[in-house]
Order: sequence, then structure tokens, then C-alpha cells
Amino acid sequence: MGESSAPTEMRKTGIWQSPTSKRRVSRKRSTLAHLEKESGQFDIILNDIDKEGYPDTIEPVKARLRPGGVFITDNVIWSGRVIDGNTQQSTRAIQEFTRRLYADDDFIVSIIPVRDGIAIAVKK
Repeated sequence: MGESSAPTEMRKTGIWQSPTSKRRVSRKRSTLAHLEKESGQFDIILNDIDKEGYPDTIEPVKARLRPGGVFITDNVIWSGRVIDGNTQQSTRAIQEFTRRLYADDDFIVSIIPVRDGIAIAVKK
């Protein structure tokens, strides 16, 4: 992807300009198929696809993330809906994702309660 499609935050950090970085930007579940076809490993993977697809991200990410790599997932608190009894499919998917990620012995996981919540998982 080109400079113009890079998220503003990434352009500000200079990460986007790195000649050695691999990067893909997509907010769709179809990105998982592309990730599975990638060769090599990633240092950082940011997950912000459609919420119903969150549980399906763990295994493909684990396969492509190097040991010590960071898996960041946005919206894991989901404006408090994950604890207020909300039964929407997107909320249930985020709850399932969080349960699976914490249960996975290949990750050290923490949730940072800023805005809608960010899960930070470091691959062992």
C-alpha cells in the first residue's frame, strides 16, 4: 500500500517509511486470507477488523507473529458492552476473542482500559 493509504498515526511515527517493514492495512475479515499466504514473520500485527471476525484472528496471527512480537487488538471493552449484558453478535465475538486470547498459552496478554480498550498480547 502506498503512503496515501497509510493511517495518519502510522505516517507520523515514520514506521510507514521504513524500507524493511511489511505492512498491510485492511479492516475486513478477508485480510486473514492474505495474512495466511504471507511468508516470513511480523513484529507487530494490529487487529481492528469487523468484530465478528475477531475470534478467527488468533491462529493466523500466531502463525505469522515472531516470538516477542506484539498482537494489538482495538475495541476489546467495546464501550462497556462486553460486561453490561449486551447480546449483539459483535459483542459476543469480542468476548469470545478475549477468552480465547487469555486462554492461549502462547501469549502474554493485558488489556489497557483506554477508550474502547486495547488488548496487547506478546507472543512467547
